Amino acid sequence: MKELFVVIGFKNTKSNHSYIVGVYDNKDTAIRASEIELKNRGGNYRFITTRSVLNELPELIEEYEEPVQGIDFTQINPMDLAFTVEELEGLKKI
Repeated sequence: MKELFVVIGFKNTKSNHSYIVGVYDNKDTAIRASEIELKNRGGNYRFITTRSVLNELPELIEEYEEPVQGIDFTQINPMDLAFTVEELEGLKKI
């Protein structure tokens, strides 16, 4: 099982601009990459880090009779999913 951490940057506006900062095999490295990119972008972007396992398929939820549709991310404001470094630090204390 190979865990990967994907860092995604989101513009702090309604432009819905996002990009992948990088893919890392270490959570601390991924968080550090988001901190560096936050400084590089002058605070105009926020970053989230997601955890994935290489080549792992999602679990099939058997209770649904119809296929579950994917999330339409064009209808989601990425800022609702983004956290500042300070907010993330606060979450670690909970």
